Amino acid sequence: MKKYILLFAVMVMFFGCEEELIDQPAISFYPNTAVEATEGDGVTYTVRLETTGILTTSASIQIDVTNGAFLVTTPALESNTLTLNLEPGQTSTFFTVQVLEDVIPSNYEAIFKVSSVTGGLSGIANGTFTLFVNSLDLACPEAESIERTDLSVARSQIGETLTIVGSVNSTDYGFNSGQYFVEDETGGINIFHSANQGLVNPGDVVKIVGEVSTFSEQVQIAPNSVDIICEENGIPVGVEISGSDLTLTSEFLGRRVRLSGVTINEADWPTVPIGTGSGVNVSASVDGVSFIIRIDRGESFYDGSDSPGGTIDLIGTMGRFADDVQIFPFFDGDVTSAGSGGGGSSGGGSGNATALPFTDDFENCAGAGEFNIPENWVEYNAPGTNTDRGWACRPFARSGSWAVQASANSGDAAADDAWLISATAFDLTSVSNAYLQFYVESFFDGDGGITLLYSSDYDGSGDPTTGSWTEVTDINSQLPAAGSGGFVEILTNLTGATGNEIYLAFQFESTTSNSSSWTIDDLVFSETEPGSGGGGGGSEPDLSTISTVRSMAGMEVKIQGIVTTPDYGFNNGQFYVQDGTAGINVFWGGNFGQVAIGDEVEIIGTIGDFSSQVQISPSSLSVIGTGNALPAGTVITDSELTVDSDLQGSRVTISGVTLVDDSQWPTAPIDAGSGVSVEATVGGVTFEIRIDRGESFYDGSSVPSQPFTITGALGRFEDTPQILPFVNGDIN
Repeated sequence: MKKYILLFAVMVMFFGCEEELIDQPAISFYPNTAVEATEGDGVTYTVRLETTGILTTSASIQIDVTNGAFLVTTPALESNTLTLNLEPGQTSTFFTVQVLEDVIPSNYEAIFKVSSVTGGLSGIANGTFTLFVNSLDLACPEAESIERTDLSVARSQIGETLTIVGSVNSTDYGFNSGQYFVEDETGGINIFHSANQGLVNPGDVVKIVGEVSTFSEQVQIAPNSVDIICEENGIPVGVEISGSDLTLTSEFLGRRVRLSGVTINEADWPTVPIGTGSGVNVSASVDGVSFIIRIDRGESFYDGSDSPGGTIDLIGTMGRFADDVQIFPFFDGDVTSAGSGGGGSSGGGSGNATALPFTDDFENCAGAGEFNIPENWVEYNAPGTNTDRGWACRPFARSGSWAVQASANSGDAAADDAWLISATAFDLTSVSNAYLQFYVESFFDGDGGITLLYSSDYDGSGDPTTGSWTEVTDINSQLPAAGSGGFVEILTNLTGATGNEIYLAFQFESTTSNSSSWTIDDLVFSETEPGSGGGGGGSEPDLSTISTVRSMAGMEVKIQGIVTTPDYGFNNGQFYVQDGTAGINVFWGGNFGQVAIGDEVEIIGTIGDFSSQVQISPSSLSVIGTGNALPAGTVITDSELTVDSDLQGSRVTISGVTLVDDSQWPTAPIDAGSGVSVEATVGGVTFEIRIDRGESFYDGSSVPSQPFTITGALGRFEDTPQILPFVNGDIN
């Protein structure tokens, strides 16, 4: 099987820049910079590399691989080197890797490093990818035959006595209380073996029989017996996670995890040995999510250690105490200063600041998740103000799928003072101009507004009022009116900030819950003036057929077509259009109800994808005709029901369909999510029938008699083809 794993690290990406910003693009590993695997797991991992612009000439990428003896890659390794080629018009490439069983009795790291680029590539932006290979089970074959309950299942079996097998991933902590964590490939759990201190060591593979219970809401097992199967077998390397994974019900509770760019309160750090209690709590946050770093008394390497600085990279075991998520670092190397050992910027900056050009299209919100804070930014809410709204990732983009939005609408009835601050400073020490371009849209005609500021003396941690901030007032006349709708280009030159390292901030203030909302997308910060991307006098693209634009990823295009579906996705602003050549999905986040089936529309927007489905995200949309007939479905066979079909986005018809499980059919109205996916087969091919919530005629309908004929828009979700029926008669 294939698995696409999104593990996010803070990186500088330049997507969406006009061509004059970068003569030749650079290459980066994106979105993954690290993946954890288990030897012999049978998984094919796909590793992507993205360019910072569209290639105009062919290019070649050489990747040196360290510790690749037990890896199988496509293309194949030759003398520990991978070679990838790119053609004009491409913006990405990939390779695949499988991990074989090995004879290495411990975990190891396979490192993929871009060593050189030639042709149409100018350089390397983020050139290292790490595959953490975990040999937990195969290095302890004695454990394989033991009947046990997977820890992901055991965690829900409160009150049951179970047998579990796992690797000890912590010290025996809790100041002589006999407490530690174990994990297997499915999950982790706390072990509370009261007064039995020192029975196990980190890396031991243990068999435990005991009752599952909770203490201060943390799931634990109180052992009746503990047997060590293999001694000091290697500590799991840790799963790369983001702030959105730091929840009280996270699947990673009890497991070793890795976080980058964590901000800590240095005053909490135990720089002298802890003298009382079982440990201390250090307040921390990442991606706008607050949590606790728990330093154990006597058993953590960091008890009585120097403060690592305000921003760190963190490895540790995730736990919880009541309503707080905790991460426990135990071992030397679990805490490092963020960015240590690499990075840097041009000019005379500190080496930790971000060099220009910088762009952010906020598509990394796909990893952070809706209502969380986008990568590259942090949020601060002033004391005494609301925390239930403020800044968050939202699917209301100008281009692509995601943007960042500030709003207090429908929130708590109190004042809002929310800051969105760049996670790192920008290095303007050796530039004479610093153009900042971004796009803003406002919904709801209420109070509230945004302010752009910068600071050269803010330290990047916590309360922004500890620094002095300069307001950029020349954007105020460019901002759209509250509730006006439609993205407006904002452009300013921060010449007063040059010669310094600066933090950028957007401040949102509101006094009521009936506020306006402010959406920001497609931010570019560069030394040269960006070209206008529309709405500010730039020329619009020529009209193209849909079949032509489907392959033009990242490009702004203009199309015309007939709307073939309702505005679906449960109030999402999403539909399909097709012309005489092809069809395409339209994602117009937040603009629900603007079109109807049979409308002829003209769209200017950017081609992208979401969950591997090609889509266009409009910057403008006009209805140029109404009442057109719904196109008939193109008759296809099972061999044409594929994720890369030329008919993706068009209406299709296929006969002889049966359901895999009738119980999946929504015979009652769907009351959660945006719809349901029903597995179906035809001619030995499995696909999904996607029934949309509220907009499909078949939401809350009887199970169709089988076999049947289905007509609908042909879509895809990752590696699965989907057909979306909407109108009465689409299923016969």
